[in-house]
Amino acid sequence: MESYDADDSLETYRRDTIHREGMCAPLGEHDDRFDPITEATGQMLVRIDAKRDEVQHAEDLLIRASAAEKAMRIRTSAAYKDVRLRLAADAADRYRTILPITPSAVGSAGIKRCVTIVERSIVTLRDPSIPELIRTVHVPVLEAELGRLRTADLAEDEVAANMAALRIAVALFKTGLEKDRQAQYGELVKIVGKQDADEFFLSTRRTRTEKEPVLPTPGG
Repeated sequence: MESYDADDSLETYRRDTIHREGMCAPLGEHDDRFDPITEATGQMLVRIDAKRDEVQHAEDLLIRASAAEKAMRIRTSAAYKDVRLRLAADAADRYRTILPITPSAVGSAGIKRCVTIVERSIVTLRDPSIPELIRTVHVPVLEAELGRLRTADLAEDEVAANMAALRIAVALFKTGLEKDRQAQYGELVKIVGKQDADEFFLSTRRTRTEKEPVLPTPGG
């Protein structure tokens, strides 16, 4: 019987548990000593599926939060571009000095960098020397988009932090699953002997197809 660890996916633990339940259930029809193990593996499956669903939900939230953050960066970059174009029309001789960073650079920057660029640009655009139309019409629009970007960024950071905490919880969860496997192995050795008990557990060489997936990381 080979041990599993935190590097093995929940799916690997699940397959192993189903395999053991699938052996113990029919054997229990003729020998009730297998019944407690059948029941235990059934309970393990419920816990594994619940944890797997929790992880899937967290992954989905992180993907959506990252996507929303990128969407708000696109909106903010577009608002920045509009301001810069208006500035080029009204102050053609100095718009590159006032806003030296191009819209494409803003759009391709990481989230934190994008926020910083736009924040500094807004400070510059509030100067009385800037045409009034830009200060009173275009800058408020840019400020609003920046606010949405900040909100999306904070939300993504929170979801990412929750995902990091869940990764730790999953590793501890797997440690508990392995303890259950070892306990069940001990019981099976008592019933069928070591050689046959090994058959109730899948080899990691056969079940480990991949590590846990690498999740999206926070932008910026």
